[in-house]
Amino acid sequence: MVAEVAVALLLLRGFGYSPSRLTGPLMFINIATWAGFVVAVGTLLGRDWELIPAVASAGSLVVATETVLIRWATQRSFADRPPLGYAPALVVSLVGNAVSVAVSIGLTWPHGFR
Repeated sequence: MVAEVAVALLLLRGFGYSPSRLTGPLMFINIATWAGFVVAVGTLLGRDWELIPAVASAGSLVVATETVLIRWATQRSFADRPPLGYAPALVVSLVGNAVSVAVSIGLTWPHGFR
């Protein structure tokens, strides 16, 4: 989770947004979407979905939700400039989530996949 937020902050800095104003909102967004992801995966698995499709479906919803919320956070935190566009917000969410998945796999491999 920390890695995802750190990467998102770095990307947002590259788009010209100060990380100091976005750390709190990004942590909140990440925690909220993570909780939604866990509930969605649990619900889908409870309905006899396979693991990979359940994770991919819930992950897609997380990316879409984060994209909208990241744009909203830049709009709220930077009233003096236009908000981040949807395409850059989507890039921030996709890259952040890819880093999160990579870190999760790195921390559990090979022990979590026996």
